[in-house]
Amino acid sequence: MLAKAWIPKPLRGAASAVYTVFERYICKRLDGYIACYHWTKERIENWVPNNALVFNFPEWQPNGAQNVPADGPRYFCYAGGISAQWLHENVIRAISTVPGARYLLAGNLSGPYGDRLQAMPEWKSVDFVGRIGQNELPEKMYSKSVAGMCLLDYIPQCKGTVGNLSNTKFFEYMLNGLPLICTDFDLWKEVIDAEHCGICVNPHNIEEISGAIRWILDHPEEAKQMGRRGNAAVKEKYNWAATAKGLFQVYEAIEKTMG
Repeated sequence: MLAKAWIPKPLRGAASAVYTVFERYICKRLDGYIACYHWTKERIENWVPNNALVFNFPEWQPNGAQNVPADGPRYFCYAGGISAQWLHENVIRAISTVPGARYLLAGNLSGPYGDRLQAMPEWKSVDFVGRIGQNELPEKMYSKSVAGMCLLDYIPQCKGTVGNLSNTKFFEYMLNGLPLICTDFDLWKEVIDAEHCGICVNPHNIEEISGAIRWILDHPEEAKQMGRRGNAAVKEKYNWAATAKGLFQVYEAIEKTMG
């Protein structure tokens, strides 16, 4: 609430304080609680003993490998909400400095932020394809791309540089066999370092972003191996079937109390 632009700034502190009291009152009366952020679980678990941390991981499915034409553009893709928190202007500036690289962008490009992006001189490095259905993304976006861009800003929902593991885009790229260029959140770095499936950068550092883009282009086989390792990691552990176990445990505990 402290970061919501739609709440008048003088009222945000009061709104946050009032909701904190309301949240505690409600939570103490709940039979179970599902959290998708670590810090939410840590706050709630003292009030709701029957709780679980359940991430928004994708359902596992055997998606195809990259099929990038040898003589085509080297696409770095993004599909989803085109908003300021995803720092598209930084991605566009970085891509424009790397010969052969292009930004394959899908989503709803409207409002002042969309206008600002299109007014950038570097917009010529973008191939904007509009809105694409979720089931069409593997064929129309991911199979044509050499990497997925996931540069989320250090927003309050991520506790600054901590990050969270319930961002679907991060694991969706992995599911589809794409190496990631992503924000250097602590939680994301743990996954990247463990699975060797991408490159973490400061999302405000254009040189770091462009350096990661160049590395992907200069090391195509290593980049493909990153994508394969990410895909294998989703199959093994970063999938809905694995995380849903905590959800079912909460359900079962409630069922037992109901007799």
